[in-house]
Amino acid sequence: MRKAMRVTQKQAAAGLGLSAATLGHLERGKRRSTKLERRYYELLCELERALPQTAS
Repeated sequence: MRKAMRVTQKQAAAGLGLSAATLGHLERGKRRSTKLERRYYELLCELERALPQTAS
């Protein structure tokens, strides 16, 4: 989802107050945190809503 929106790991990590390395571990499943995973998903949803909508 993050890559599809062209958001860098560094940008997403900054939005969560994390380092890019910590976010990378979360994305690769090397770190588990339900609370953090939920915050990350909510951030991506907010970013997605902020994207300009394309006409179909």
